[in-house]
Parts: sequence; structure tokens; C-alpha cells
Amino acid sequence: MAKKKQQSQHQEEPQQQNHQEPPPQTQTTQETTTEKPKKIPMDEIENPVEKLKNLKALNEMLVKKTVQNREQIDTLQKSKVELESEITRLETEKKELEGKVKEEMEKEVEKVKAQVEEKVKEGEMLKRKMEEMEKERDDEIGRLKLKHDGVVEEKSELVAEINKLKKSVDLLNGDLVREREIVSESKTIQKNLGVELKESEKLKVRISELEKNERLIQKKLSEVETENEKLVQGKKDSEKTLESVKSQKTNVEKRLAQSLKAVDDLKQEKEAVVVQKENIEKNRVYQLSQIDDLEKHVEELVATIASLEKNDKMLRKKVAEENKERDEAFEGLLGEKGLVEQKLAESGRMVQELRREKDEIVAEKKKIEKNRADQLLKVADLSKYVEQLGATIASKDKNDLILRKKVDELEKGYTEALEKQQVLKAELDSERKKVKEIVEEKGGVERSKVKLEKEVEKLQNELGELAMTVSKLEKSYKDQMDVNRELKSEVGSLNDDLSRVAAEKSEIQKELELKKKEESSLSLKVKELQKSMDDTMKEIEKQKKGTGSLSVEMKKLETRSEMLIKEKSLVEKKLVEAEKENQSLTLKMKSAQMNAEKALLMLKDAAEVVCGAEEEEKEVNEREVNVESEIEMKKIEKDIRPFASELEGIRKAFKIKDKKLEEMAQQIEKLNKSAKMNTNIWALISSATTILAAASATYIAKGRYGQKRL
Repeated sequence: MAKKKQQSQHQEEPQQQNHQEPPPQTQTTQETTTEKPKKIPMDEIENPVEKLKNLKALNEMLVKKTVQNREQIDTLQKSKVELESEITRLETEKKELEGKVKEEMEKEVEKVKAQVEEKVKEGEMLKRKMEEMEKERDDEIGRLKLKHDGVVEEKSELVAEINKLKKSVDLLNGDLVREREIVSESKTIQKNLGVELKESEKLKVRISELEKNERLIQKKLSEVETENEKLVQGKKDSEKTLESVKSQKTNVEKRLAQSLKAVDDLKQEKEAVVVQKENIEKNRVYQLSQIDDLEKHVEELVATIASLEKNDKMLRKKVAEENKERDEAFEGLLGEKGLVEQKLAESGRMVQELRREKDEIVAEKKKIEKNRADQLLKVADLSKYVEQLGATIASKDKNDLILRKKVDELEKGYTEALEKQQVLKAELDSERKKVKEIVEEKGGVERSKVKLEKEVEKLQNELGELAMTVSKLEKSYKDQMDVNRELKSEVGSLNDDLSRVAAEKSEIQKELELKKKEESSLSLKVKELQKSMDDTMKEIEKQKKGTGSLSVEMKKLETRSEMLIKEKSLVEKKLVEAEKENQSLTLKMKSAQMNAEKALLMLKDAAEVVCGAEEEEKEVNEREVNVESEIEMKKIEKDIRPFASELEGIRKAFKIKDKKLEEMAQQIEKLNKSAKMNTNIWALISSATTILAAASATYIAKGRYGQKRL
């Protein structure tokens, strides 16, 4: 007996160490695979000490299972912390995206301002050009006047020469021949003068025609210069648009890379979840194998109990026969009374040793119950923590709804701002038409300038209002972000994290959709620019052939714009594929979350049952009814049903164990009393074995009946 006590103490010390320092999950799985239940021989089952050891082993197995469940809870909490870190990372990415969106909005506002300023500058340039044209016309009129004055001077010189000739004729009256010659010369001179007068008139007509031609040429030159300037400006605008499209393309590529990184992270999370699921399935398979081994062991025990019952019947028959023989041979056994008394004393010692062992077992049981109570308190704390998290989740869901409404309002304001921008663009187009009319009509320049200034003031006022609205939106957004941070500090559960991730993904998708709309508007602008460039190219080809280089550059720009549009379409397709992958990953994560929640619910039920095992029988019965009704209402899935069956078996084993130990203690006391009364030690041993066998049979039968009910 002393050796058995030492062995039991040596076995209990490593078990207590295992309870105090739980190993990691991989080691526990290896230990559980090595610590399968061994088959108990028939000789050990007949001894009550061995039966108690078997009960201890079962109790240790149950404790190990609880430790394994706690380790699984720890792993789930670790995965929860990892998910929280990933959620913070996604929040930082969201902030970066929001900052980029704000920068793009500011850039667009600056572009509108720059366009308005360019229009004002264009009006001023037109005024300056008109003034220069007027100066050039005045200069040309002065030149023509100078030419006319020169012709008049030449005419006056000719008249003076004629007068001189007349004087010479008067002086030469002496000779008629000379006079005739002079007359003929005068006639020729007059003819020459008439010819010169006709030529002077023709020159005047030609001068007027030249003036008209010069005016037409100047008009054409001015038109060509304006068209060239427009083409240059259009080229600059197209280059700017191409640069903006390139920048947007780079931004989209960066976002696509970020989304791909997010997809890779989600894939890694998925792989980690799959690994955890595989570990859980391995543990489940191992537990099922343990259950099968225990069922086999129970069947063997039932068979041994049946054989023991048969042996008990045989022993009872033998006892009856021996009683008859005892009555007959009582007189012959009086001499052996002393020996029997010695044997009774030895049996009393054995009973005392059994009592000591019983006390030790009770002490060990108390220790185990204390450890179990500590575990139950921890489980209760965890359940309270989970309930608090549920309350915080509900409050956070309400706040999320409010935030979503505010985000929808912000999106509406953003769409309204975009519509206003489109209206402003239409107004700018109309202003361009007005500027063209101003070029044709000099008198309406000042009036149109006044109108343009008024419209510019209106636009500036509207821009100021837009800036105010943007600042208000930024303030409200900052306030909302502060509220979100306060909420995030309180919320730490998996459900909240996953819902937040889904909300952030939906917001990112909305932002991507808005950016797609912006890209479509930019593509429309590019098309309009292409149309305008085509028209200008046709006009330039009609007017001048020297602008072929501009057409070549425009073709290059068109080819570049087409390439950019194609690349943009490819990027959009990639974004759509990435969004689909994100949605599939979110669905898988939600399914894994549902399985984890169901496992936690089952652990809660087990914890409540274990807590209720130490209370009174009435409360236990009431909780049995409540737990069974809850299990029936929840409709457990196929993946979790084996855990439910194991937990129900553990629950009923804890309930029945205390009762059976009390019954066994009462029966041992009865055996002690009967041992004192009876003189035959064989009758005492047979009655003790029969009682213990009956108790173990009832215990095992009830356990099997409870499992069958499950």
C-alpha cells in the first residue's frame, strides 16, 4: 500500500505542474496523442483502489480538455489582437486616401481659379491687340497722306516747268519755226501732262486698292495671330491635361498597388485562419478518437461488470453453501476463532488505510475543485467581458449608422459641387464665344469686359462659398474622426473590427467610383479638346500651309491621349478585379467569424454548466432545462456538433461524480459495520466487490444514457 501511495503522489506532482504551466498548442496536441486511454485488465477493475485511480485519470483527462479549450481561447484572442493591428493599418491607409482626395479637390479648385484668371488675361490681351491695330492703321493713313503730298508736289513742279516754257516762248517770238517747234513741244508736253495726270489718277486708285488690301491683310494677319495663339494655348492646355491624366494614372497605379497589398494581407489572414481551422479540426478529430476509445473502454468495463456480476452470483451460491457448512461445522471452527480475530484486525487496518486513502482522495478532489473554481471564475470574467463588448458593439453600430448618414450627406455635397463645376465650365465656354464676338466687334469690348468682370466676381464669390463649405466639411470630418477614435478605444471585439473593415472598404469603393467619374469627365474633356483641335487644324490648313508642324504635334498628342485612355481602362478593370477579390475575402472572414462565435457560445455553455455543478441539485436541474432549450433553439452546425456532445458528456459526468462518490462512501461505511458483525472475511470481500461493481455499472450506464440522449 505504501508503494501505491508513493506512485500516486509521483503521478500527481507532474499533473499539478501541467495545470500550473500550460504548454503551447502544438505540444498539447502531441501530448494528447501520446496520452490515449489504456486498457485496464480485469484484476485491476476488481480492486476499489484501481477504480479510484481510473476515476482520477478521467478527471485529469477532463482537466486537460479544459486547458486545451483555454489555449484555443488564447489563440483566438491573439488572432483578435492581430486583426486589431490590421484594422489600425487599414485606418491609416484610409486617412491617406482621404488626404489625397482633399488634395485633388484643392487642385481642381485651383485649376478653376487659374482658368478664370486666364480668361481675364485673354480679355486684356485682346484689348491690347485692338489698340495696337488702331495704332497701325493710323500709321498707315499717315504714310498714304505723305505719298499723296509727294504726288501733289510733283504736279506743282510740272506746272512750274510749263510756266517757264511759256516764258521762253514769249522770249523767242522772233522765229516762227522756233515758235512752231515750241508749240509742238508744248502740245507734246500737254499730252505728257495729260498722260501723267491719268497715271496719277490710276496711282490714286491703286493706292486706295492697296490700302484696302493692306487692311484685309492686316485683318487676316490678326485673325491668323489670334488663331495661332489659340492653338498655342490649346496645345498648352492639352499638355496640361495630359500631365494631369498622367498624374492621375500614377495615383491610380499607386492605389492599385496599395489595394493589391491589402489583398495580399487579407490572403495571409485567410491562410492564418485556415491554419487555425485545421488545428481546431485536428483537435476535434483527436477528441473524437478519444471519445471512441473511451466508449470502447466503457464497453469493456460493462463486459467486465457483467462478468463480475456472474462471479458475484457464483460467490453468493458458494456463500450459501458455506453458510450451511458453517452451521454444520460451527463447533469445529471455534478453535479457529483466534485466527479469525487476527484476520479481522488486519482487515480493520486495511479499512483504516482505505480511509486514509479516501481522505487523500478527498483532499486532492478539493484541490481540483479549487482549480476548477478558479477556471470557472476566469470563464465568468471572460463572459462578462464578452457581454460588455456586445454592448459596445451595439453602441458602435448606432454611431456607424449616424456616420454613414453624414458621409452620404458629404457625398451629396460633393456631387453638387461637381455639378456646379460643370455649370461653371459651360459658362466658361459661353464666355469664350463672347470673347470671339468681341474680337469681331470693337465697340462691344468694354461692355463685355464689364460683364466678364461681374461674372468673375460671381465666380469668385461662389469659389469662396465652396471654400467655406469645404472648410466646414473638414471640421465636421475631424469631429467625426475624433468620435471614431473614442469609439475605437472602447471597442475591441472581432465583430466590430470586421464590420469596421467592411465599412472602410465600402467607403474606399465609393471614393474609387467617384474617381472613376472624374476620370470619365476628364476623358470627355480630352474628346472635346480633340474636336476643337480638329476644327482648328482644318481652318489652319485652309489659311496657311506652314502650320504642318502643329498638326503633327496634335496627332502625337491624340495618339498619347488614346494610349492613356486605354491604360486607364485597363487600370479600371484591374481595380474591379481587386474589389471582387476583397469582397470574396470579406465573405470568407465572416464565415470564419461565425464559426468562432459559435465555438465561444459552446464554451460559455460549458462554463455555466461547470459553475452549476457545485450548486444544489434543484438549481442544476433548472439550468439543465435552460441549457437544453438553448441548445435546441440555436441549431448547431455540423462542424460544432461533436464539441457539443463532448461538453454535454463532461457536464453530466461532473453532475453524477459527486453523487457516486457519496454513495460509495456510504457503502464503504456499511461494509465496515458489516465486517465487524460478520466473522467470515470472504463474505465481506464478496459483498464489497458486488457493491462497488453495482455502483460502477450504474455510473457507466447513466453516462452512456446521457450520451445517447445527446
